[in-house]
Amino acid sequence: MPALEAKEPLIQQELTPDYAARFAYLSFRHSQGNQWLQRQIVSFVHIIRPSWEVNESDVPAISIELNKLLQSYDIMREKGLHVSNTVATSPHGTDQAVSRIVYLMKNFLKIDDEPKPTIVETIAAEIIRADHYFLTKENGRNKTSPDIKVPLRDNFLSHAIRFGLNGNPTGLAEFDEMYRDVKAHISSGRLDQESQGKFDKVMEIYKTNHPEVAIMMQP
Repeated sequence: MPALEAKEPLIQQELTPDYAARFAYLSFRHSQGNQWLQRQIVSFVHIIRPSWEVNESDVPAISIELNKLLQSYDIMREKGLHVSNTVATSPHGTDQAVSRIVYLMKNFLKIDDEPKPTIVETIAAEIIRADHYFLTKENGRNKTSPDIKVPLRDNFLSHAIRFGLNGNPTGLAEFDEMYRDVKAHISSGRLDQESQGKFDKVMEIYKTNHPEVAIMMQP
């Protein structure tokens, strides 16, 4: 997703179909296949962008743009950047993915949910859970052409560390803010015992595979 990450993050108070598609697309990457985490990401953005809404009239335009972005996963797989063997990038799978995130945005950009600290706590725990799952597998994320200097090719990429602790940009201001809050939660020592244990293991694996990367633990 280099093209999206290269764009300057904007504070988008009015949600346009193009921006909605970009947000939806990044929600797939940063939820790491975790549908509950994707749901929490939408709830988080409802809190920080309360004016955002998706109306039925917006859905066709959003769906067209989002389909284009999701289909880019096929190109990524050909280049060894994405190794999923699921149907996520088949026409049927893409349609399901589009329907899911559009449903979430139509419904959960309208309602008040749990307090922001509670949502951030859940997001932090789920990001760590996903990192731990992938990093503790043999060959980590199992990229075809691994390269630790390129996030999309990094077998041992940790979202919690790269985007959270170290603050690397995601391409959208909303995700950058989410990760700043995740970093604050992790650095404060408020992780639950299970999440802390998994995070410690993620940190150990990440440091082993990225010896030259300084990790910014301080808030």
